[in-house]
Amino acid sequence: MKRGVVLLCGLLFLFGTVQAGGSWRPVAKGVARGDLAHVSLSGDAPAPTALRLAVDAEPRQLVDVSWRVACFTPDFDYATESRDFEATTPVERNLPVTIDNPEYCTVYASVFNDDGKLMVKVQHR
Repeated sequence: MKRGVVLLCGLLFLFGTVQAGGSWRPVAKGVARGDLAHVSLSGDAPAPTALRLAVDAEPRQLVDVSWRVACFTPDFDYATESRDFEATTPVERNLPVTIDNPEYCTVYASVFNDDGKLMVKVQHR
């Protein structure tokens, strides 16, 4: 009996964790190749609870990243935030959902590298 209760509690914890986190869904993605490769992308995330930016490059290298998030409510309130930074790939950043209970958020990202393949994606859940 004790083993059954422990198993049930473990399953409920696992199910709750999966439900609370949810899976990441795409907002936008882009790829560029060559000298001074540049990816510029934007997209809308409907009612997001989290936003994420991921950047990778082949070969691994320093990249220049700019992002901007603007979130909107149904009654047209909005809030924005943006950042610029340099980092060595791979890069993954959580972006802010800039207003409580947004109807949607628009995300813009611009990334430059020196040479090779550049891959950028924005996701939400």
